[in-house]
Amino acid sequence: MTAIPQLTHEPLTTAQQSTCPRYAFPVIGRVAGLPAQDLDLATDALRETLRNIYYYEDLLPGAADRVSEICYQLVPMMEDPARRRRVLAGKRAAHRQAPLPWNAEESLAITADLDEPARRAVEHYLQLHNNLQRLKDRLEGQVVTEREHAIEVLHTAVRRPGLAESLVLAAPDWIRYKRPQQNRLTTQKELKTLVSYVSRTAAKTSPFSGLTTVGRAGERGKGRALSRTSVEMGYRALQILARDPRTAGLFTYRPSPQVLVEDGLGGTKGLMLASELTAAGGAVWREDRVIEMDPRNSWHGLFGEDQGQGFHFTEVLDTIGGDDPLGRFVRLFDQGLIYVDTPWQRHEDPLMVLTRVLEDHQVTDAPIPVSEMRLLAEGGQRAAGADAHQRLQDSVQMAESVSGLFDEMDAAKRHSGFVYEDRETDLQVDDPTAASETSAALERLGRRIRPHIFRTHVYDLMIDQFTKQFGEGGSTSNTLAFLMSLGMERDQNPQLQSAQAADMRSRQDPGSRAWQPVGPTSAPPHVGVMYQMAERSPDQNPLLVVNNLGTGTGSLYARFAQLMGEAFTHQLRAGVRQLWGSTPVHELTVWNDSNTAQAQCAGVLPPLRLPKEPSAHGGLGIEDTVLVHDPVTETLNLTDRTGQPIGLAYLGLTPKHALHGYQRFLGVLADPWINASNDCDYTGTKIQDLMPLCGEDIVHLPRIQDGNLVIRRNSWIVPKRLLPGVESGGSEAELLRSAHRFRTEHGISEEIFVHQLAGLRPKMGTQHKPLWVSLASAISVRVMHQVLEADTQHVRIVEALPERDQHLQRDDLGRRTATEHVTLMHWSKPGKERSS
Repeated sequence: MTAIPQLTHEPLTTAQQSTCPRYAFPVIGRVAGLPAQDLDLATDALRETLRNIYYYEDLLPGAADRVSEICYQLVPMMEDPARRRRVLAGKRAAHRQAPLPWNAEESLAITADLDEPARRAVEHYLQLHNNLQRLKDRLEGQVVTEREHAIEVLHTAVRRPGLAESLVLAAPDWIRYKRPQQNRLTTQKELKTLVSYVSRTAAKTSPFSGLTTVGRAGERGKGRALSRTSVEMGYRALQILARDPRTAGLFTYRPSPQVLVEDGLGGTKGLMLASELTAAGGAVWREDRVIEMDPRNSWHGLFGEDQGQGFHFTEVLDTIGGDDPLGRFVRLFDQGLIYVDTPWQRHEDPLMVLTRVLEDHQVTDAPIPVSEMRLLAEGGQRAAGADAHQRLQDSVQMAESVSGLFDEMDAAKRHSGFVYEDRETDLQVDDPTAASETSAALERLGRRIRPHIFRTHVYDLMIDQFTKQFGEGGSTSNTLAFLMSLGMERDQNPQLQSAQAADMRSRQDPGSRAWQPVGPTSAPPHVGVMYQMAERSPDQNPLLVVNNLGTGTGSLYARFAQLMGEAFTHQLRAGVRQLWGSTPVHELTVWNDSNTAQAQCAGVLPPLRLPKEPSAHGGLGIEDTVLVHDPVTETLNLTDRTGQPIGLAYLGLTPKHALHGYQRFLGVLADPWINASNDCDYTGTKIQDLMPLCGEDIVHLPRIQDGNLVIRRNSWIVPKRLLPGVESGGSEAELLRSAHRFRTEHGISEEIFVHQLAGLRPKMGTQHKPLWVSLASAISVRVMHQVLEADTQHVRIVEALPERDQHLQRDDLGRRTATEHVTLMHWSKPGKERSS
């Protein structure tokens, strides 16, 4: 295998010392729900047989060439035509590296006149084939027992306490009908699902229920669980109740925000927020589109500027008037031009609040029966403490209920999304940063990353547009109007596209953009490092393997604040505030009314309240802010009405670049930084480098290592047609021999992760997550081919590092357990800032 490149580095200069990271948050661990041993699908006996077969097959070419030459020289010496034909047949067989077609008597006769070296060469070739045939026969028997062994290992894993409870949430129909905890699944289709969930739980570290739990590093977790019914259910229920005349009077309403902005031609134009629920790739969000105001919507002004606590249903009907005010209301409501105030506050259960509203008003003819809403709400709340049987029973009832209430959700196909759950580990979680060598590696990583974090050109665009409208040092008390003017839907947005293109160019070499200033509203440069520790020999420090880079402002932790208790929340809150120093900071989260993951992140800090979001105690409405340009630092900042600067921390789980409309620009104001560092082993960030390598041959990309810091694992770009087992019809023994030769010839480790590549980007989404594969397991290799899609032409094969016997984390029985740690880093804000 190619030697691992070692990075060199000189002593730090004074300027470089400013790139040393700071830390404001605890370290957390994301702990696999099964021990790594639950993926022991192959035995040492099978591995030894494969190694021996490869050893003898590797000797065959040279031995065959020698026998072929001997036969060639022997043919003219044969006077007997029949014997000459047998020698020629042997020559042809040796040319094919096939067994010689001679019986024992023929072999003795043919080799009788050979000299000793030639006779030994023929005997060696015959013995090689005898050994190979014996090993192949052994392998044929082993694959049968190995398959039974692998199936038993997988079923033992799926029967472990706690896993079935989580699988009810992830795959309720599979648990309900296949019952893998009781029944023995043996078909390849059944085994595909079994391998997928066991490998997901034992080898991967993305938090979901008990498949991956979380805990604070250096502490023993308390095994707590938090569950709730999907917020989307509450959102959809509210939309049904709010548009039905039998229940519409229970709620208050508002016209969707409208603003007047300059049109660039010396006049003004109206803009409006039109909202709709959007779903794609398993995610659900409320799309707040900024559209130009239709002149026919002049009714909007009838509501007046002071909307106070909103408008009762009768007030809305009286205001919009017309011959059919109810019909007109329903049309405006369905278009998102009138919206209902969410009656629940952040962190309240939407369905339970709606249930209480109906019960308090003794509504008996609601379009959604109170009993149905209570069933949905209680099913989600009860999940955290329920066993698999109770969860499954609740899941079935919830699916039946939702199927009748929300036909558009196609509930029969997707009721695995009804209940959200996070779990805390009950293990003592290792703290790798307690070791000086790990802390030093993280510091080196931070110094490498910082010059690649730069201020986005979209922030420059915001400043440019702001100063054009309000002048240098100008301000506006209508923050929303300015943001909506930037986020208006257009067929083309050349200015935004130009800024985004400039960001792409800057990724190669940010240069001075990494040190451009931001104001008190914005976050300092930051990064969240997700990494795993890999044990080496006792005289070597463990490897720190960087999996991915995310945000470092606390958003990776906010989701777990409720789960892990007030002490953790206090530390999280203090950490966020530390990043903003003396500036009072508010949290920014969006889609809290319709997206469960986003809603879980809310509540760490007083919020910046936005239109159509649930209310919260404290906080500040965006209508009470002032947007100000600072001509000294060339930055944009929010203040309150008294001029006090406001810090804005985006704590949502959805990446800020995935926000839409005006929210995208609010996200840029909160966090103007792009992290262009490639110092991690995440396929998505390497795609520009990987795609040119997708050719006809296998390309090896060696591991990149800086001491004990690994920033790229060994990986191989492989055309799908060259993967072992791509040909159909082969036996499992042939498949294993092919897989062993494939990995041995290319230096590929036995256990790998496979990433599908297509077009100009990696295939992402749940069905395209990296797939764990054991090349010593026929079941696992066949699962790989079942998962690969028809349009996948290349894959990235990545070594499993740490390997299963390298994980440092152990459970209470001493079994190694996959764990990914998260460390959040930040740096001082660059540039000069005004003192507040």
